[in-house]
Amino acid sequence: RDNLLNVYRKDILYREDIKTSFGYALAGITIALAVAGGVYVIVLGISLAYFVDQTGIVQQLSRKLFTNK
Repeated sequence: RDNLLNVYRKDILYREDIKTSFGYALAGITIALAVAGGVYVIVLGISLAYFVDQTGIVQQLSRKLFTNK
């Protein structure tokens, strides 16, 4: 009986460990994805702004839009 209880306790502890480590892993992945996404968006925005600045497309488009109105 004591042995069974011990095994059961270990099983519960093991399950809790899995749950917590899974939670930590999930949180870590989520944070990493969020950071990577943020960096990606920032880099994309900067490169887009640089590209647009080089060609001056946005300036022409905005001029056309404003002059049409």
